[in-house]
Amino acid sequence: MVALETHPKPLQLLQCIVDEDSPVLPLGEFSEPFVHFITQCMRKQPKERPAPEELMGHPFIVQFNDGNATVVSMWVCRALEERRSQQGPP
Repeated sequence: MVALETHPKPLQLLQCIVDEDSPVLPLGEFSEPFVHFITQCMRKQPKERPAPEELMGHPFIVQFNDGNATVVSMWVCRALEERRSQQGPP
């Protein structure tokens, strides 16, 4: 596997996506429902990957779904901002 910190060339990165296993989140750092949700989303074979409608019924999504898409949008934006601030400048 090519380490991301080595800044692989774009074609190397694409080849890793094809050849390597999908990345897996560590259970100790994230909740079990979140890890399961991401694992489902990261399945390489489209036939094995749940449809968006199925994913909307996943326990991770259901626990936050109050019918207000604005709340979800705000949560995603806040999470992305936090991630960028932790990573520092590119």
